[in-house]
Amino acid sequence: MKMDKKQQIDLLQEIVEQSYKLLINKISFGGLVLDKEDDFRKELGDALRKSWELYGFKAEDKFNLNLKYSIPSSLKDTDIEKLKLHIDIVVEYNDVKAAIELRFFKKVNYREPNNRCDAFIDLRDLEFYKKHGIDIGFFIVGTDHTHYVNQKSYSLHTGDFDMRDGTEYQADTELKYKTENPYIKNSIVLEQDYVFKWDRIKNSNLYFLKVKV
Repeated sequence: MKMDKKQQIDLLQEIVEQSYKLLINKISFGGLVLDKEDDFRKELGDALRKSWELYGFKAEDKFNLNLKYSIPSSLKDTDIEKLKLHIDIVVEYNDVKAAIELRFFKKVNYREPNNRCDAFIDLRDLEFYKKHGIDIGFFIVGTDHTHYVNQKSYSLHTGDFDMRDGTEYQADTELKYKTENPYIKNSIVLEQDYVFKWDRIKNSNLYFLKVKV
């Protein structure tokens, strides 16, 4: 008996969640050292494939994994500021699609406060993709810099972009870059509520955040 769309979405979410746990455990037990975002994408892709295999689906079930998925040309002419031309990972299971945007913020490549802004841009983009063929989205970020996790405070000019552990975003709240030469000119307004909960990875100096969209 074929599952309905909601059941397929729930199962795809379960696969992504399981893959995230596999990746975290691999880092915790020393089987993986992440150094850059491309490695992050590849390793999560491998974990998604392994999770799919573990479920033992029927031969007729469709599974497709696309790293750096190009968004349809019809969406590229949008006036959304800084919309990327690709999605980091798109997973297809039968009739449903999940989009995953990844970030890996290294302390040595200090790029503040633009990194925090990019995180909210990714959330905005995932909400946009959900209106255009994507059924469920995930934003996942890893970092070796506690600045993103438990920094005491941020500048008033960029403090809107706050994803520290335990913080919440309420839908329709305007986020604005208030510096003299802003990284983005327009404000960001998200349509969903979000709660940011970071995972501290055992036996490493890494933290990870996973947000469902």
